[in-house]
This record gives sequence, structure tokens and C-alpha cells, in this order.
Amino acid sequence: MFYAMYLDEAKVHDAALGYGYLTVAANLAFFVCMGISTICIAKMDGFDWLPQNHRYFMVTVGLVSILITNFLFAISKYESGPPDWIKILLSSIPGFLPLLLLLSGFILLNEALRVGLPVSVYKLPLAVVSALSVLVCLSGLVFLMIESVRSENKKMEKNISDQNRYMYQSLYQVANDLGCSVSFWQPTISNNQWQYNPADLKKLIQHNTKLIITNFPHNPTGYSPSINNYYEIISIARQQGITIFSDEMYRFLDHPSINNLPALYDVYENGISLWGTAKTFGLAGLRLGWLTSKNKILLKKIESFKDYLSICNNAPSEILATIALNNLDSFVKPNLKKIKSNIDCFTKFHQRNSHFFDFFKPNSGSTAFIKLKIDETALGFADRLAKDTSKMLLPSETFEYGTSHARIGFGRQNLPEVLEILENYIN
Repeated sequence: MFYAMYLDEAKVHDAALGYGYLTVAANLAFFVCMGISTICIAKMDGFDWLPQNHRYFMVTVGLVSILITNFLFAISKYESGPPDWIKILLSSIPGFLPLLLLLSGFILLNEALRVGLPVSVYKLPLAVVSALSVLVCLSGLVFLMIESVRSENKKMEKNISDQNRYMYQSLYQVANDLGCSVSFWQPTISNNQWQYNPADLKKLIQHNTKLIITNFPHNPTGYSPSINNYYEIISIARQQGITIFSDEMYRFLDHPSINNLPALYDVYENGISLWGTAKTFGLAGLRLGWLTSKNKILLKKIESFKDYLSICNNAPSEILATIALNNLDSFVKPNLKKIKSNIDCFTKFHQRNSHFFDFFKPNSGSTAFIKLKIDETALGFADRLAKDTSKMLLPSETFEYGTSHARIGFGRQNLPEVLEILENYIN
């Protein structure tokens, strides 16, 4: 059982830690008893350590295996865990060590009988060896059971092919904090636009991938895939039985150059769609959002987990959100008109200041991700801009994407005034 302790990087419970050290002590006692018995037998046999059938060699291998195991446990730190190579080595030991120990015990008994060792000499050591053999064997079996459960749990959270490296941080940070392995689908620039190629996503899929996270319209690039690419992403997930979590907070804010994508849960049986009032409606103050899915078993688990976080929403916000949903066009159309006007204004701003940044025009949403052509970092410039003008620019460092990009938002009515201040500042 103690093997599982240093395979788990989390801090171990004191009782489990105590049991771990107890098992180490049992291993060491086992080593001492086997060693004494081996020396007694070898002495009577003229210290012929390598007879033709290599019996003592097998015993020696068993003893060395126990010593190495305990040494590795001693040097590992149970809070942070040992290096990965030690974990890999130790994960293979419980599979063969108990059998090897039992085999060594039988070899010792056989040798004791062969050399005529008096029963009074080896009775106690043999009894201790036998008892400890059972203990170590049971420990190995317990470990295998624990590790089997842990492996199954790890499979559920082992690998997530995250739709974008730079996106709303919670979409990947929660997975990271849970210990998941997160693979990032990196974008490319094509035809002066950000692009995400489904073929690149397919290369990220591993045998233990359990979840794909998507975010369309994407924050911060403002990218949405074509309907064909959208269904290709779904096809990749369906072939492997992978769940897709779709962040659709900017849904319906698609520009004339692209059609509105259907909600993922409508077109994929293992899809989960997230939507809310903050972006599409501009009603962030309501603090309301929702998940939808055809997977009723998964939704039931989510509902059960939510009980640990909150009981219910505030009633006034629910009423206002219902009114907004029933009057969708009254919110979406003015917002789209405002976004289009701001993008047109920003395009002209870019034409006058192309020396300062590259502008990749979005095809959806209310944000864009520009590349700065400056000698300082985006964070440094944003800090200086905020101090000198009280205007905020969100640098790419906040999205963990280099130091030369920045997000632009098109959701505010006063963007032309802000651009005028920025233009005066950079010139």
C-alpha cells in the first residue's frame, strides 16, 4: 500500500503515511530474516553462492529488490512526490515483487532442508519470513487495487485537448489544478485571420483523452470555424467517444461573413454547451449562466456537484434573464450593430497606424487579438498606457501567449473616443 503514497503527489493522510512506514519496516525486517537464513544456509553449504541452478542468485535478487524499494521510498518526499522516473520504476515493482519474495522464501526452505539445517535454527526465521511474505504480498495486492482505481480516475481527468492556449483562463486552469494533462490546440494566421485547423486538433488526441474544450466565438481572437470545420471537430470527438465542453458565451454575435453555429449540445450527443447573459446580452451584472446537454447522466452528476457550490440563483436575476431570452433580437441586433461600427472604426485606425500593430479582423464575437510592433512587452506597454492615460489594454501575458499581442474589445459605445486618445499617445 505504501507504494501508492509516493505515486500520489498530494499530501498523504497521517494514518496512511504511518502505515507506509510500517510496511517499510516490515520489508526491512523481511530482508534481515532472509539475510540471516541465507547466511546460515550458505555457511553450511561452504558459501557456494552460485551453484549450477543459481538458487542463491535468485535470493540475492530478491533481497536487492527489497533494499532498492525501501531506498527509493526513503529518498522520495511524500508531499511533492519523487521524480517521474522513480514513479515509473515503482509502479512496476508491486507486480512482481510479492511473487519474487515468496519464491525466495520457498528457495530458502528448500535449501534449509537440503543442507540439513536443524529445525530449531530456521523455524523462527522461516515463520517470520512467511508472515512477512504474506504481508508484503497483500500490500502489493492492495496497491494494485488502489492503483487500478487511481488509474481509472486519472483516465477521467488525464488528458484534455484544450481548444485554445489563450482563452478564458478557467477553461484550462481548473483542469491543470486537478492534475490533468492539457494539450493546447495552437492557432495559425491565414488570409490575415486567426485560424484553428481541425487536423491539428486531431493530432492532439491521445488514448486517454476524455474532454475537448472549445470556445466559439473565441475570446480573444474573435474566431469561429466554418460549419464544415465545426462538424469535423464533432466527428473527431465522436470517433473516440470524447465529451466536448463548448463555451458559447459569445453565441449569436456572429458577423455577416459567417453563419451562426448551432449549439453544440444540439448536434452532438456528448456535447455540453455553456451560455449566459454576460456577453450576448451585455447583462453581466445578472451573474447568470447555464449548461445544456443531451447526456442526462452527466447532467445529473453536474447537478449533484453544484449542490456543494450553491443552492439557487437570486430570483430577480432569473426574472430579468427570462425577459432577455424572450426578447433576444432586442439585445442581439443593437449589440451586433455596435460591434460592426466599432470594427469599422478600428479598421480605419489600423490603416493610419499599421506601423504600430497588425490587425487580424475577427469573424465573430466582440474581441480581436492584435500583434504589437513595439520594442517593449505588451504588459509593459499596457501598464504604461494605464498610468499615463487611464485606458486599459489587455496584454497577451494574461492569456499566457507570448509578450507581443493584446486584446481589443468592441463592445463599448465609446471606443472611437478611446482610439483617439490611444492614437495621440502612440504618435
